[in-house]
Amino acid sequence: MWGLPDGHVLNDEITSRSIALTKSGVEREQKGETEDVYFPNEVPIWEQLKNILLSIGVIVFGGIGVFENDLAVKICRRCETVYHLKDEAAWVMYASMLLMAVGLVSEVVDHYDKRNNEHVYHRISNLTMLPGLVLFGLAMYLHTQ
Repeated sequence: MWGLPDGHVLNDEITSRSIALTKSGVEREQKGETEDVYFPNEVPIWEQLKNILLSIGVIVFGGIGVFENDLAVKICRRCETVYHLKDEAAWVMYASMLLMAVGLVSEVVDHYDKRNNEHVYHRISNLTMLPGLVLFGLAMYLHTQ
């Protein structure tokens, strides 16, 4: 009907494609592999370098800004306004920046950690993202006061 293949042809096609994409059970048994084969995360070297350099830059830039009591923050690329945070607002923003750096570095550490514990690094990422955003908002609120 309407030029579609019948169910058997479609099932055979799906089966042949799935066999081509995965190892057969015989190959797994010969190599002694189990069904749950673990493959650690692979992060490209350029992404690792980007994360490390960005983390170092954020930590140094924020540290200098807090030390001089003038942490300059631009909210977006197209915005021309640069906010100069001072006192408590600068410290809170620096804490937010440190949380961002921890999240970036955790992705690189996850690449070199070959154990099956990606959930730990996802938790680190999640636990640094939300508090970082809250601290960012709090810093901007303190700046307006």
